[in-house]
Amino acid sequence: MDAHRRPGPADPEFDPAPAAPVRLRDFDPTEHHRLVVNPFLAVLALMVWCRAAGWLLWHGPFPPLAVASVALLALVPRAIQYHCLDCGQTGSYSRRDRHACPAVFARWNERKRAWFPIPSASLQLTLWAYAIGSVALLLALSGDRPGGR
Repeated sequence: MDAHRRPGPADPEFDPAPAAPVRLRDFDPTEHHRLVVNPFLAVLALMVWCRAAGWLLWHGPFPPLAVASVALLALVPRAIQYHCLDCGQTGSYSRRDRHACPAVFARWNERKRAWFPIPSASLQLTLWAYAIGSVALLLALSGDRPGGR
């Protein structure tokens, strides 16, 4: 018997080809998400920053510190959150594309859409920005005016 004998070509009758593996790169969870965007923590952080920077500028011991506090504004977008309506998970908006709970995966696997059409997370954030910006503009315009009543 030859110990170095090579196996012959695979016989499909006895050695069936393995099933094609699931390619996760084909899985795009964003089409099957049911997420709600919550920007209120970021708005609160922005309001606190505005008050603190104003105080540092006008009453603080070192006014240039107010200018240096602008670097903290880079952290405000991390306070925007999403909430999944399927599993209840809450996370950072920047990680929303990576969220794939079992319900999202099941909808993708069955090629079904969500039963209620929820706008995409980016559209929700845009609508929130318009709504919050409009309220901020109205509050600024209705503020105390010099020589007013």
